[in-house]
Amino acid sequence: LCASMMADNSLKAEITGHTDNTGTAAINMKYGAKRAEALKNYMISLGAPAANIETKSRGQEDPIAPNDSDANRAKNRRATVVLK
Repeated sequence: LCASMMADNSLKAEITGHTDNTGTAAINMKYGAKRAEALKNYMISLGAPAANIETKSRGQEDPIAPNDSDANRAKNRRATVVLK
């Protein structure tokens, strides 16, 4: 991913941070943003151009699993990357 971005400066990455439903929606939006920023910083440390990376948070809004167990809540705590 980072190598592709370094090779093709026109590639843009959109990172979205997600959380489980533990806590309030407002706090989860902040945690999602922190998760996305952490991945952005990691990608930058590997050489991806910072100007080509956008971050956002969806908080608890888009779960990929029901929040009914520790294992499923762990699946919902993630970051996704879309290359554009």
